[in-house]
Amino acid sequence: MGILSSNISSQLIQPGDSINNQLVNYLIDSHEDNILFCRKDNYAIIAANESSTHIFADDRHKIIGKNIFELLPFTTPASVIEQISKLEQDGLVDVNISTSDDNVYNLKVSLFYEKLLFVIKNLSKKSGNLEENSFKMLFENMSSGFIYMKAIANDEGEIVDHHILDVNSTFEILFNVERSEVLGKKLSEVVSFMDDILIKILAKTSRSGSSYSDNFFFKPLKKHFEVRTYSPRKGYSAAVFNDIKAEMEIRNDLIVKNEISKAFALGHNTDLYKVVLNLVLKATNSPYGYIGYLSNKGDIVCFACNDDKIQVVVDEHGNERIVDISSMISSHCIASKKQEIGSGLHKHILSTPVIDNDKVIGLIGTAGAVNNYNQKAKSFIQGLANYISPLMAAEIKDRNYRRDLVEAKERAEENEKLKSSFLANISHEIRTPMNGITGFCELLAKADNLTEKQQKYISIIIKSSRQLLHIVEDIMDMSKLQTQQAKLNVAPLHLNKMLDEIEIMMSAISNEKHIELVVNKGLADDAAYIYADSYKLKKILESLISNGIKFTNVGSVSFGYQLEDDSLVFKVADTGIGIRKELHEGIFSSFRQAENLMERKYSGVGIGLSISKGFVDLMNGKIWLESEPGNGSTFFVKIKYDPVN
Repeated sequence: MGILSSNISSQLIQPGDSINNQLVNYLIDSHEDNILFCRKDNYAIIAANESSTHIFADDRHKIIGKNIFELLPFTTPASVIEQISKLEQDGLVDVNISTSDDNVYNLKVSLFYEKLLFVIKNLSKKSGNLEENSFKMLFENMSSGFIYMKAIANDEGEIVDHHILDVNSTFEILFNVERSEVLGKKLSEVVSFMDDILIKILAKTSRSGSSYSDNFFFKPLKKHFEVRTYSPRKGYSAAVFNDIKAEMEIRNDLIVKNEISKAFALGHNTDLYKVVLNLVLKATNSPYGYIGYLSNKGDIVCFACNDDKIQVVVDEHGNERIVDISSMISSHCIASKKQEIGSGLHKHILSTPVIDNDKVIGLIGTAGAVNNYNQKAKSFIQGLANYISPLMAAEIKDRNYRRDLVEAKERAEENEKLKSSFLANISHEIRTPMNGITGFCELLAKADNLTEKQQKYISIIIKSSRQLLHIVEDIMDMSKLQTQQAKLNVAPLHLNKMLDEIEIMMSAISNEKHIELVVNKGLADDAAYIYADSYKLKKILESLISNGIKFTNVGSVSFGYQLEDDSLVFKVADTGIGIRKELHEGIFSSFRQAENLMERKYSGVGIGLSISKGFVDLMNGKIWLESEPGNGSTFFVKIKYDPVN
């Protein structure tokens, strides 16, 4: 039921009739009952609704000014007319009158603004029941919720509350109340969650008689209402509630879904929030705004931002962050989980929470609206906030996941550096006393008058010390490689002499296992002078030869090199156990051996090949292997040939 147009209004109540035109027109226009207003002194008709034409069988314009008792389709008894003439405010005459054609009419008359309100029903036809109250006859069958109240004033004359005089059945349904339980109670007791602005409007309506209309959101009911207020007389007010939640949701959904579809079509999730922010700014006529979420650092990470006054910091990931959040958010918004208007950089800042599972996960902030923020604008923004809530929750979860991954990676890298640094330092500290132990043991071995048993024990100490020193050196080399501290120290060296030195050192180990050691030199002595890092090249060959001897029980280990074009290709081959093909790819990783490390069949910590790979990479070379179980292994190292002229 909508508000009547001006031409129809004039047909019902004339301006000089001292009756609130808007209220009466709104209430009676769509009634099926025959409703008329008459003067009390001469019973002249001054207004009639459209339905009354059916009972009088005439155009309502033609009955204006005529005596109602002369036009009624039944004769009104003199006793009834006398009762009507003596009617007081809030009194009621209710009679049934029969006619000669067996029709029965119900006549209800009450005093309204010093006028007589007539409601006439033909009871011979199907009709609904009317409560015995003058306003009930007007609003009971409305599809809108209706409440009629009397103002309560304090000693200073200020209206502080309202007594509920009546409500219709639609109001009962909308607010989940029973009429019998609310009549006579205060409005604040029945609808405690009513918006403060609406309370003030009702007070103003009761005081001045002015009519108002606006949209309000009743959060406990999760309903949007269009509310219109009227005053039938001073000190009294009436409010009509039309549920517009579904209409608003459909409108918002259509707008947002259409724009979101465009944003997703572009393939960028951030465009979604730019679209929503543009909708908010356009709907509220605001020049400033942002959409974002609260981070664990206590600032706001923006999905979209349109405010040149905000102090925005761009982090290492390219995210815009509002550091001083007090300048762009109401302090009560997050705690109350409600829209709040505050001040900061701007006079009026509307903060709207985005809620997921009863938790505030994000915010929509707007400022500088030309007409401030009425309930309609606030409801629109809240509707958008509710709509994007699941999308924002998923986006925040994804961002936090990626942030945690980056932080975990950075922590792991930092821990790795600290570990490598620790190992390098502890290795250096271990090597110093171990050198002392080894040196003095070698001096002891040269002493005179040592027994055979003493010589044996000293030999074991020296061997174990050297083995421990070798492990310590490996740990230091690995730490330097992992912390990228390893550098090349290139200098002239004689390749063939290096191989001779390696043969002498490794023969002591191979002889213990009765393994033949074979050396192959690819260049003549005078051509074997090259530029290289002697320590690293020697370390690579010693590690490969040591592994060959370690994993060979019977047979031989050969090592040497060949000149191929402008490269030197070193080869270390053994007749040992061999390596399964699936292990080839990871054999150069740290702490790996050809067999399961947990079985500990062979000595060593499994970092020799990893160090060799690191040194070869420093030389811009290449290392690989060929091997099968039971057929031995061959390792190849290829580096650039850089001869000394």
